[in-house]
Amino acid sequence: MPNAVIYARYSSQKQREESIEGQLRRCNDYAEKHGMNVIGEYCDKATSGRTADRPEFQRLLKDSMKKMFDVVLVWNFDRFARNRGDSAIYKGMLQKNGIKVYSVTQNIPDDNTGVIIESLFEGMAEYYSLELAEKVTRGMQENAMKGKCNGGYRTYGYNIVNEHYEINENEAIVVKQVFDMYANGRTNKDILEHINSKGYRTPQGREFTHEFLYRMLRNKKYIGLLCWNGIEFADGIEPIVDKRIFEKAQKRLDEKSNTGARANAIEPYALVGKVFCGKCNQPMVADSVKKKNKYYNPIKTEFSIASLNSITSAINEYEDGIDINSEYIIYRYYVCRGKKQVRHKNNCDKKRVEKDALENLVVEYTSNQYLCDENISRLAKAVYNLQEKAKCDEQKKKIQDQIREEVNKINNLFDMVESGIKSTIVYERISQAENKKSELQKMLDKLEREYKVMKIEDIEESLKNVRDRMREICKQGKLTPKIKKEFCDTFIDSVYVYDDDDDGGSRIRIVFDPFETEGLEGFNEVNIDFGSTISMDGSPKRKVAR
Repeated sequence: MPNAVIYARYSSQKQREESIEGQLRRCNDYAEKHGMNVIGEYCDKATSGRTADRPEFQRLLKDSMKKMFDVVLVWNFDRFARNRGDSAIYKGMLQKNGIKVYSVTQNIPDDNTGVIIESLFEGMAEYYSLELAEKVTRGMQENAMKGKCNGGYRTYGYNIVNEHYEINENEAIVVKQVFDMYANGRTNKDILEHINSKGYRTPQGREFTHEFLYRMLRNKKYIGLLCWNGIEFADGIEPIVDKRIFEKAQKRLDEKSNTGARANAIEPYALVGKVFCGKCNQPMVADSVKKKNKYYNPIKTEFSIASLNSITSAINEYEDGIDINSEYIIYRYYVCRGKKQVRHKNNCDKKRVEKDALENLVVEYTSNQYLCDENISRLAKAVYNLQEKAKCDEQKKKIQDQIREEVNKINNLFDMVESGIKSTIVYERISQAENKKSELQKMLDKLEREYKVMKIEDIEESLKNVRDRMREICKQGKLTPKIKKEFCDTFIDSVYVYDDDDDGGSRIRIVFDPFETEGLEGFNEVNIDFGSTISMDGSPKRKVAR
């Protein structure tokens, strides 16, 4: 009596365990009728037959070398393989070990015609597999074109209703907050702390993570683009995020991925991701040099003329900004990525730039000249217009319409009560409508709080307060890394540093954040000498340095 093993497989997660059980039952019946002794079973679940990367199939091939069985039974040849090349290779391997493969549903004669019939069955299996894959691909592409969901995890901010994406109003508010915060320079850590502290959770009920936040910021569904198989289908989904905000976020993501910025640096670099080499246009990345502090001496010594001279020198160094109590001095710079990083080397010879000198110059110029009264007036109007666009009129209108529907429903139900209809069902429906109205009102109140529109005069006053305080801080030399970072994130789009000053020095070109301001031509950017002394009067329009 020949020994036999059974190989069973199903290829889709949508198929059930019964598919395997049915194959095993048919194979066992076949073995019993043909006098075979079944000594083992190999079952691959939810695994494609177009690949040999199947754990149980590989175990079967390995065990065949032990020559413990003579026959492999399969329900159908397409369970063994759906690729003619693979089928021939693996049947050949089994034949070398004296093992035959039998299909219990496809009778193959033992004569010469059996070779043709078996090849025909295998060809049909491969054709069916390829045709099915093509139909699935075509169907999924049609779904994408119609704005339908092709499965997978639900995208945060949308519900799936009848296979279509519909905006989840509560989650959409969070999505807009995330994009607004990120596009305006807030760090991932700040954003995560904000949304997690508010109790917001992912569709899986977990806290937001850096990975989830990154995927959200890269997701084009939020601007109405449905992407599938490398193709983008427009207008298939209702957008949540303004395209300008989305593109601004993408630009920042791209810049961060190319800057070598030190996310965990003790002292933040205010212009990282915004400063570029004027020679090769590569980003300028954070760099530092650590040197031993020659004035640091933790051992107490007796007073002498030498120690007095040492103290005097140390005081002079301290006035120049060197910490005499530190064992090491850290000098911080911006350096061209094409000069510093091996994989981006381009033989650029751009000089490195002292971090604080560059940042201070940019901040001082912006606060002292760019933020003149004339510019502030125009910026205030631009910010007001952006507020108007972002105040979610459509969402508010939708919620207000729903509130009105519930109010009408409540009034109609009370009319029924007054007319003598006082059933328990009517009172339950009144209670349900009241609860729904209350929930909708909370949503509306939250929306209005988070998108409260400031008046132009208030925006202008706030900008002037920022400008005046920054001028005072610059004058006192009290610019902290955090102040510089927040200020540059708000007002600066990019900075280009050149080594082509007339005196052999450097100059910089500052490009200010446009804020979608149509009326700020002539104020968008400026060229100034590096190391310039910035006056506190005049605007770039009236007084432009170089």
